[in-house]
Amino acid sequence: MSLFGSLFASVSALSSQSASLGMISDNIANVNTVGYKRKEADFESLVTTQSRSTAFSPGAVRANTINRIDQQGVIQQSRSSTDLAISGNGFFVVRSTADETALGNTFYTRSGAFSEDNKGVLVNTQGNVLFGWPLDQNGNIPANSADLNSLVAVDVAFLSGITRATSNIDLGVNLSAQDDPVTWPSFGGNTAIADTANFTRSVTVYDSLGQSQQLTLEFTHHTSPTATIAGNIDISGVGNIFDDLGGLGSSAIYTGNVDLATPADITALTGAPQAGDTFTLTMNGETRTITAPVTGAALVTEINTAFINSDPAALDGSGFITFGDTSIAGVSAVTTQIIIETGGSSPATEAELSAWGLTTGITNRIDRTFTLDDNGTGGDQQVSISEGDSTADLIAKINALDGINAQFNGDGEIIITNDVSGNNLDLTTPGGDALTNTELAILGLPTSGTTATPPIGPTLLTPLSTTANPQNWWDINILDTNGLSLSRGSVNFDGNGAINSNENPPSIDLTDVDFGGGAETQDISINLSNFTQFSDQYNVAFAEQDGAALGLRSGVFVDEDGIVKVSFTNGETAEVYKIPLATFANPNGLNERNGNLFQQSSDSGEFNLREANTGGAGVVEGSSLEASNVDLADEFSKMIVTQRAYSAATRVINTTDTMLDDLLRLR
Repeated sequence: MSLFGSLFASVSALSSQSASLGMISDNIANVNTVGYKRKEADFESLVTTQSRSTAFSPGAVRANTINRIDQQGVIQQSRSSTDLAISGNGFFVVRSTADETALGNTFYTRSGAFSEDNKGVLVNTQGNVLFGWPLDQNGNIPANSADLNSLVAVDVAFLSGITRATSNIDLGVNLSAQDDPVTWPSFGGNTAIADTANFTRSVTVYDSLGQSQQLTLEFTHHTSPTATIAGNIDISGVGNIFDDLGGLGSSAIYTGNVDLATPADITALTGAPQAGDTFTLTMNGETRTITAPVTGAALVTEINTAFINSDPAALDGSGFITFGDTSIAGVSAVTTQIIIETGGSSPATEAELSAWGLTTGITNRIDRTFTLDDNGTGGDQQVSISEGDSTADLIAKINALDGINAQFNGDGEIIITNDVSGNNLDLTTPGGDALTNTELAILGLPTSGTTATPPIGPTLLTPLSTTANPQNWWDINILDTNGLSLSRGSVNFDGNGAINSNENPPSIDLTDVDFGGGAETQDISINLSNFTQFSDQYNVAFAEQDGAALGLRSGVFVDEDGIVKVSFTNGETAEVYKIPLATFANPNGLNERNGNLFQQSSDSGEFNLREANTGGAGVVEGSSLEASNVDLADEFSKMIVTQRAYSAATRVINTTDTMLDDLLRLR
């Protein structure tokens, strides 16, 4: 049997090598086929079982086909934006028809030479339709994305074009802090349009039909919508309140601490000045040299004689010398600072003067006060006007109070406001050093006992994050194309010129805006993050919105995540599909079909639909194609080996034939 076995073994070799050559020829023939995956022969021996060791029966050989589907082909650049290649694992899902229910027609391919057919559906050169996930308006894929039923044919026709209704507006606006505010709510508040807005800006938006519409924003600077006490006299340039405002001043009182009434000779006091010693005294705008006498009464007479226009000096009940204490009969007020200094022809020293209770230096005028009550956490809070204070200092002192703010308006009049809406603001003058009503009037303030009640507050377009800055309130009125108010309210800016809001980002949200003309109602959000209020000119740095008029399709492209994007002539880009990649546990086990197609088999395992670049799936390369993974040099080398093996098998057949012929000739 071994002789015939040799013949049969060689015949199997011829068959196997022929099969190998067929695979080689198939590979070479498809070297330029997009997405083609090469095959190679894997030879398997067939052994004839021997019944005894002294006999041998030849076996045979069999060629098995191995598909190298999992081997990557070279990615080549393409001029078509719809040509796709996969770098890594996965297959495109295609069907022979666009019918979404024909699940039995589902195939998988690496051939990504897709283009539009006459209906705008993407098909490859074999006519197979590309399937993908449709994206919703938020860019999300269907919830049942693992199911083939979630896929639809990728249709990029968009024959009617696309419009986009405006949903977001972003403005960069500076509102000038230099403009004087109008009084709230005399201009109408949030219920009537102001006669003249400080600044107006229009923004072009688009409705759902692609029709352009105008939104107009009117900005009006207004005073704080809280309880306000307003002055009526320009006091903004006053540098020294006591000296520069006639009729409003204070008196200085100096009282010593040594009894000068009891001693018969005050020069006999320890360390005291001696008769004839001198010092200088300044009061009521005059400076005089005082010569020391022997008695305290004589010292008072000496001083009052020197200041002939007033009687500022006296001895009080304790014998202490006092200047300007009007509680003592016959003593007039000192309306300037009191200055005691050494000096004259025979100056007494500071130590000598102190023996009489006279301390060298300056005695300021007494603080004058009034009280403000915010009817809140601050309660009654005293405001003091001190020696040398300007009206700017007065503003600063009021601003240091809790819950109360002050400023000058454009006319230089003082404006005092309660920081808290809904609370009253009271002005009173308790205490002996309080300003009189006449003096309050000199400051332009109302009389003591005045209570300011709060007006109706504005509608806040965005909630405040901190206590409102009373100087930085703006009314914003938003009008549609027909001049109808869509929304109106107020915003506040902090001391740094930024919008005062606890929203991130702060915004004005318009809901159910109806532009008419058959368009759907739409919601529009206006971003306030880039609104500022600085002491500069009104300025619009930028105005952006996300709507668009009708645009026709101008291009289609696919990004590395497999998202199909369509661009339009109006500059819009729509994300319409996401191309899934089907992966298999054993891609080499797929069944091959005509047209570079593969079909799931029991050897390949079940498909998994994955998003590109996730879960082990590859990356989608747009405007690219995957070349075949055939290596010509390798194929030619295999062809030579196959040829030699085939020739060798024929030699064995020839030899076996000769031996059989010899056997038949035996007689």
